[in-house]
Parts: sequence; C-alpha cells; structure tokens
Amino acid sequence: MNTVTPISVPSYPSSSYPSTPSYNQASAYTPAPPSYSPAPAYKSTPSYNPAPAYKPAVPVYKPAPSYKQAPAYSSPAYSAPSYSAPSYSAPSYSAPSYSAPSYSSPSYSAPAPYKSQEPEYPAKPYNFEYSVNDYQTGDVKSQAEYSDGKNVKGYYSLIEADGTKRIVEYTADEYGFNAVVKKEGTPSYGAAAPAYKAPAYSAAPAYQSASAYPVALAYPTPAY
Repeated sequence: MNTVTPISVPSYPSSSYPSTPSYNQASAYTPAPPSYSPAPAYKSTPSYNPAPAYKPAVPVYKPAPSYKQAPAYSSPAYSAPSYSAPSYSAPSYSAPSYSAPSYSSPSYSAPAPYKSQEPEYPAKPYNFEYSVNDYQTGDVKSQAEYSDGKNVKGYYSLIEADGTKRIVEYTADEYGFNAVVKKEGTPSYGAAAPAYKAPAYSAAPAYQSASAYPVALAYPTPAY
C-alpha cells in the first residue's frame, strides 16, 4: 500500500491598504430654458379674375350634292344552243383460240440394286460357351451358342438381384429371331436397411469468466 506524505503550505503576511478618500457632494444641475426666434410673416394670397366663358362654335355644312338617276339597262336575251347526240358503233371482237399443249410422260428407269461395300463371307459353322461363378460378388452367369452356318441356337442364364435364375433359350433361322424366357427359384430380399442413428456429440467446454480486477485505491485529499 502506498503512503501519502502531507505537504506543508507556507504562510504569507497580510498586506495593508490606505482608507478610501472622501469627496464633496456634486451640485444640482439646472438646465437653461431654450430661446426661439419669432415666426416669419407671409404675404396674403393674391386674388385672380374669373376665367372667361367661351361659346361653342356651330359648324356650317354645305347642302348635299344632287346626282343624276342611273340609266336603265335591258337584260340581253340568249338562245339555248342545240346539240346533236353523237352515234357510236359497238366494236366487235373475235374470241381468241388456244390449242391445248401436249406433254409427254417422263420415263424413269428403276434404280440399280444396292450393293453393300462389305465383302460377303461364306457362312461357317461355329460354337462357343463360357460361365462365371463368383458368389462373393453375385456375378453368376453362363452362355452357350452354336451354328451350322445358316441357323443359330443357344441359351444364356444369370442370377437376378432377388436370387432367382433367369434362363433364355433362343434360335435364329430363316423365320427370324425367337427367344423363350424361363425363371427358376423363389425371390428373396435382404434385411431392411438399418435405422439411422444420429451421432452423439460431446458437450461444449465450459470457459472461465473474465478475471476480476482489484478496486482502485482511495487516496486522501491533500490539504494546502
């Protein structure tokens, strides 16, 4: 804890001043009355004779002149002209004659038969077969096919996703392609998907509150 050292204030001697002087009372002021010059004398208003009366002048007009009467004119007489209607002869037209055009039917030649650009190979008999048995991945399938050069016959099989076996037997000959589909086994489905489980999270860490600061120290007021 800090210790406050008191300060000693020096003492000063008081100063002495002379007493206030006394003055005589001022005399009362009396203003002098103002003096004005007499008002000037003005002449009286002059008298004028009344204005003369004027008579309006009467204009003298000459009599209107006399004119001779206008002469009388007789209206001229006109005879209406006579016109003879013109005569027109109707024109005569001869109808034009057209000869129908003759067209010859075009002749088309049949197009040449299409020839494939691929070379033609002679038919050859063949046969093949294969099989895959991977039970771990579920890839189980097989196929076999043979041909005598003209007709094709074969089959293929595979395991479906539901566990059944699909077998397809097919032929291809001059009548076209024909396939027969068979199915063996009973479909089975796996267990339902597991229910979703929300992950568990740990609680948020607790943080310490802000540190408390010490209260400011109170110092005594110094005396001067």
